[in-house]
Amino acid sequence: MFCIGSLFYLLGYTFFVGIFILMLSMLVNYKISKTDSAIMKLLKKAQDARIALTTECLTNIKIIKIYGWTEIFKDMIKDKRKEELHQQARDFKLTMFLICFIFLFPQLLQTISFSTYIFFNGDLELSTAFFIITIFRMIIGPLRTLPHFVSQLIQFKVSMNRV
Repeated sequence: MFCIGSLFYLLGYTFFVGIFILMLSMLVNYKISKTDSAIMKLLKKAQDARIALTTECLTNIKIIKIYGWTEIFKDMIKDKRKEELHQQARDFKLTMFLICFIFLFPQLLQTISFSTYIFFNGDLELSTAFFIITIFRMIIGPLRTLPHFVSQLIQFKVSMNRV
């Protein structure tokens, strides 16, 4: 709160543009996390289906060998594995977007806040600029961990609903 109060004191009303960027980042991260939880549900379902089929095959290996169904079950397991890998790839891509946004939005917050201040107020003293940069550096750490926390919270909620 001290950092936000200091930024408001130093940047004035132009800091609300930074707050808008902060809210926008939270909205984007929330949407990505919700999509990620949906993908995780599909991934868990695909993993469960593949494991169940593999367990069934191992349990009934004698019957499968006697009747020559080896290739049929092998193809079925491959199909289940392809679906699982497809869901993992989707999850990986979404995680990459989340990581990009984790690093993009704090920098965007700082850049847009400075640009707006300079646009409306003209000059910015060097000592004030360095002090503002220091405050932004203090805020960047928590801002970067916030999306990960939201994502983990949503995944925890999903896993609790499964139980």
